[in-house]
Amino acid sequence: MVKHFYIAPAMMKVHITHRTYVTKAIITMAFLCCTYLTVNAQAIDKGFPLGGWYILSLKGNFATRWSFFAETQFRAWKPNKAFFYHEYKGGITYALNKTITSSLGVGHYTTYPIVGDESFASPVTSQELRVWQQFNLSNSLDRLKLEHRFRIEQRYFTTQYRNRFRYRINATVPINKTELVPNTFFVSAYNEVFLNNEPSHFERNRLYIGTGYEFNDQVTLMMGWLNQYDYTIRRAQSKDFIQVNLLLSLSNWSKDRERHPAPVD
Repeated sequence: MVKHFYIAPAMMKVHITHRTYVTKAIITMAFLCCTYLTVNAQAIDKGFPLGGWYILSLKGNFATRWSFFAETQFRAWKPNKAFFYHEYKGGITYALNKTITSSLGVGHYTTYPIVGDESFASPVTSQELRVWQQFNLSNSLDRLKLEHRFRIEQRYFTTQYRNRFRYRINATVPINKTELVPNTFFVSAYNEVFLNNEPSHFERNRLYIGTGYEFNDQVTLMMGWLNQYDYTIRRAQSKDFIQVNLLLSLSNWSKDRERHPAPVD
């Protein structure tokens, strides 16, 4: 009886502490999102219409620790008109363990001018060849799934070269189940900061809040609101998008690693 008296409170303490961490994490994320939106609303150019941001992602394993990824994106100035941007990219990922991965990627990115409702208008505004290296760290606090992504980019334009550094924190919470398994609804949010090695150093911020559904091991659909805030020494501007992301997998998800659905880019 004495053993049961000490074990039960210990288990209860661990459970309460776990819930406390989750609550604190959610409150912190909500506070940061509200702060960002408040500051953002005071310092940007207004009047941009709601845009469309459409993503198709593909992943698959070709060895125990090795996998590949590919992704294409199309962005429109309006939900279904005036497409002004597309990108194609791919790469490989190595899983160091069940919580840490390392990736190498390359992509081609093209931006077009905004000319009324015309899509992919001429002439091309910019073309970029981009190479990047990244590390992903993931952990869970009860139902809250967190992923930290650190990325270094080498960007080759027609007339110049740039470096860029990115950090993204992604949070996912399953709704109708305790884990992200087939037939699970979930909510997700991420915030990503873009920095470069030239003044003003801070370049961009992306904030996403949305929901998703995991149909099975091969198909996941996500949809939500994304705000992209761009900053230069001369001006700052912000634009809202409806983002739709279809994630396809050619392999069953490894049971040794947790799911953290999010765009490749």
